[in-house]
Amino acid sequence: MQIKGIAEAYFETGTEGTYWAVQDENHPRDYQGLHIIRPNDHITVHYKDNQGDLYKLLDVEVELIDSIQAEKNKYFRQYLRAHQTGWKQLNFAGFWVHKLPTNVDLGLWYQIFLGGKNHDYVTTLTPALKKTTSIKDVLKLFGV
Repeated sequence: MQIKGIAEAYFETGTEGTYWAVQDENHPRDYQGLHIIRPNDHITVHYKDNQGDLYKLLDVEVELIDSIQAEKNKYFRQYLRAHQTGWKQLNFAGFWVHKLPTNVDLGLWYQIFLGGKNHDYVTTLTPALKKTTSIKDVLKLFGV
């Protein structure tokens, strides 16, 4: 199953950080269409220019690192900050995040998810598993 849509840096009160997600173009503005990117999901991103031509920027099976793994990684340790809870959490461009990609240029990741022009990109997510994690599932974990 492929999900085509817009790359989103999703957060909401109660999630305690940002999730990387794709908002399905067939379900805009609802939780049903919001799919969290998980480790080993395949993501393809094309840039759409003013004429509507597409240029492939990214085509990768995403590897993600969390704060526990980042503590043991010399490069990703620099993204750890003390959270108000006292725990160390990943901080990327001023956002608390749950995970960061290890096999994607973080400048490109920022541009796609946080650069303010995510509608200029066509993002396709192919989940590694048959079922993606919906934001409803994530919110249930936090009792929201």
